Amino acid sequence: MNNIKTFKDYLNEAETKSINFFDIDETLLQTKAKIYVMKDEKVVKKLSNQEFNNYQLQPGESFDFREFSDSELFAKTSKPIIPMIKKIKSFFKNLKGKGEIALLTARADFDNKDKILEYFRGLGIDVGHYKDGKIHIIRTGNLGKPSAIAKKEIVSNILKTNKFYKARLYDDDKRNLEVFLSLQQDFPHIIFEAYLVNHGKVKRFKS
Repeated sequence: MNNIKTFKDYLNEAETKSINFFDIDETLLQTKAKIYVMKDEKVVKKLSNQEFNNYQLQPGESFDFREFSDSELFAKTSKPIIPMIKKIKSFFKNLKGKGEIALLTARADFDNKDKILEYFRGLGIDVGHYKDGKIHIIRTGNLGKPSAIAKKEIVSNILKTNKFYKARLYDDDKRNLEVFLSLQQDFPHIIFEAYLVNHGKVKRFKS
């Protein structure tokens, strides 16, 4: 019996052992939380998620993410981006336990975990622990590092488990996608795919 794998066999295996990351803010959901720009202990600006992606801190300024831990604000004001909700639910259905899905957010811990789980489950997204075959929420904000660097660190640690042959990221921030694709240098055996999301429209991203 011939046990030599063809390239097609490799691609099929890669697909069944994929890890698929979806950003939350402005990728899966339109969210209303603002990032405060602080100077001399005063709020000088309030930025949306999109504005934050391109904002450069001026001398003496710092960011305050207080609204991003507010689970009540999140649940009341977040609106699903329907094409992306359909996409992640389709991924979850088609993987059938052969791959994993994670929500990879730059947020840190919420003040009420149960309210967040209830919100996503209300959208038909089965969040919980990945060991239970559910969609895990990974909060990179807990690392206290810039979003792109924190996401890269988390993804790198996951890929070091050698469980996956393909990794995908859906995100609205080009910087996150660029840094994600840079991991190809560290994991040459893994297939990387990055997708830029803009108001529900998805485009393959290449650095």
